[in-house]
Amino acid sequence: MKKLLLLMIAAVCACPGAYADNWYIGFGAGASRSVDAGNNISDGHTNLKRYGITNFTSGDRTDTVLSVFGGYHFNHFLGAELDYSDLGTYDAHGYAGPNFALPAGRERDEINILSLVAVLTAPIGDAFAVYGKIGPALANVDESTCVSSVVFCDTTSDTTGALHGSVGVRLTPASLIGEIRLEYSRFHDVNAGSKQFTGGDFNVWQVQYVYNFGED
Repeated sequence: MKKLLLLMIAAVCACPGAYADNWYIGFGAGASRSVDAGNNISDGHTNLKRYGITNFTSGDRTDTVLSVFGGYHFNHFLGAELDYSDLGTYDAHGYAGPNFALPAGRERDEINILSLVAVLTAPIGDAFAVYGKIGPALANVDESTCVSSVVFCDTTSDTTGALHGSVGVRLTPASLIGEIRLEYSRFHDVNAGSKQFTGGDFNVWQVQYVYNFGED
């Protein structure tokens, strides 16, 4: 998936000069939260269960998110955007048997999402706009499951479809080259059918910077 990200950046940066005014690129940072991690652990929906580890001491529900994206404005109201988001790394720790008996185990899920969305914008004045995004996504979860009693880690990688929806506000003050976005996103059904404890929905909040190639 990271190779697709590099291809996306190369495609945007190599856009023909005649259409350069319509292209933009940006990056963002913020926080992500797994909506279903707590319930999944309580229900034993985790890859650790196969090793007899069913009692859990902790499970991450939040982490830092980083994103990079590129897009094209068809007009002031409609655009398209390709977005790559790293939702972070989530750990769940548990043990088998009563009284913290061994073996102990850890599941670590690293989540990356590539999405293609339509962008609908409603400008309000010259320096402010509200917008929404919606489109399909491809979610990749790299998982490592470690069990201390046999001292090994099993690694897997699952890729599934998901849905990406966002709402946000766009600020373009005259003193700034580019624009600032404040965005909330919901990623729906991320690996929901797999054994990862993070399977389900994610909430993401970001501050983003966008550079429009047509700006002077």
